[in-house]
Amino acid sequence: MRIHGLLTLLAVAALAGCVSGPSVYAGGGGSSVYITDQQAEVADCRPIENIQLADGHRDYGKDNDLQFRLRVARLGGNTGLVISGTLDRPLEGVAFKCPLG
Repeated sequence: MRIHGLLTLLAVAALAGCVSGPSVYAGGGGSSVYITDQQAEVADCRPIENIQLADGHRDYGKDNDLQFRLRVARLGGNTGLVISGTLDRPLEGVAFKCPLG
């Protein structure tokens, strides 16, 4: 019975990891970047700059999520709105500075 409960818990945890949704990246220096595709979540935020990832390199799409987050952080933002692509492979978006809390 104990092993069955453990296997069930592991299965639920594995499935939870498959769900796509907004996510937070803890960047260097303690900063974090929140990524979303919901415009309502950035309604009270200040837009900084549009972001477009270049598609000319060989590994395009392989690390888009990380590149998008790093670009938002470098621009001084704490939130990225994905407007083209998916949360795990963003193509275009906007960096925002949102109130904390």
